[in-house]
Amino acid sequence: MTSETDFHAALDADPNDWQTLLVFSDWLRDRDDPRADGYAALARRGRRPGRHDLNKTHGANWEGTWFAWAKLGTANRIGGPVTEADIDALFADWYDLLKGANQLPTWDSQAWAYFRTRSAALDVAARAFTDLPAARRAALLAP
Repeated sequence: MTSETDFHAALDADPNDWQTLLVFSDWLRDRDDPRADGYAALARRGRRPGRHDLNKTHGANWEGTWFAWAKLGTANRIGGPVTEADIDALFADWYDLLKGANQLPTWDSQAWAYFRTRSAALDVAARAFTDLPAARRAALLAP
């Protein structure tokens, strides 16, 4: 693949392709892109935004497909706890750094942050990763 668009198209086609996410991370690293480690951590931790198809019952601006991150330890969409088994969950410290970038109008992002595209959700998480303390980033990148 030769462009960021190519990588995101491949990830849209297969959201669970952790290998492509790692290769994309390496591709970004080769270009000195600060998001590289964030993408690597998402792949190594098996994290991806969840796809939510929302309807007008939530409001006209909400209708359509959204991609969301959940905050580990909060309530999931059916009332149970968000756990590490939920691949759309980010650790609380990481999640808290991205929730302000939530793109869903009027949504309180204390537990869920929504984005219009999968690539936007991935990118926001990768950027937020850079704001974690160095030791925490190292722990999340460890195999």
